[in-house]
Amino acid sequence: MQSRMLFMFSVYLLRQILPRLRGDAHRNGEGLLKSAICLKEWYSIIRQPSYVIPPAMCRRAVVLAKKHTTLWMAHTGQSGKPKHHALVDMSRGMAVFGNPAKFTTYNDESFNSVIARLSRSVHPAHFALAVLKKYWLRRALRGQAF
Repeated sequence: MQSRMLFMFSVYLLRQILPRLRGDAHRNGEGLLKSAICLKEWYSIIRQPSYVIPPAMCRRAVVLAKKHTTLWMAHTGQSGKPKHHALVDMSRGMAVFGNPAKFTTYNDESFNSVIARLSRSVHPAHFALAVLKKYWLRRALRGQAF
C-alpha cells in the first residue's frame, strides 16, 4: 500500500514539474509518465478482489510490465533489475499462481518481522517448535484466534 501511494505521489509531482522541464529532461519526463501509466494499469489488474485473474488480463499484465520496464530503463538510464524484473515475473506467474496481490511476500512482511523477533532467543536445536510455541503464546496473550 505504501509503495503504491509513493508511486502515485511521484507521478503527481512529475506531472506538476513536467511543463517546466526542457530538452532531454522533458523527453525523459514524458517517457516516465508513459511508464507510470502502464504501471498504474498493472496495479488496477492486481487490485481485483479475486484470486483468479482471467487469461486476457494476465496477458495484458505481462505486456504492461514489459512496456513499463522498457520505458523505465530507456528514460532513466538505470537497469530494470531486480524490482522491474520481479514485476515481469509476477505478471508471467499470474496465470499459474493467481493474483500476486494475494500471494506475494509483501503481504507477509509484518508476519516475517514477528517471526524474526520471536526467533532471536531460540536455540537452533529446537528452533521450529520453540518459535511456533512462542507465536501461539503471543497470539493467545493478545486474544487472537488460532
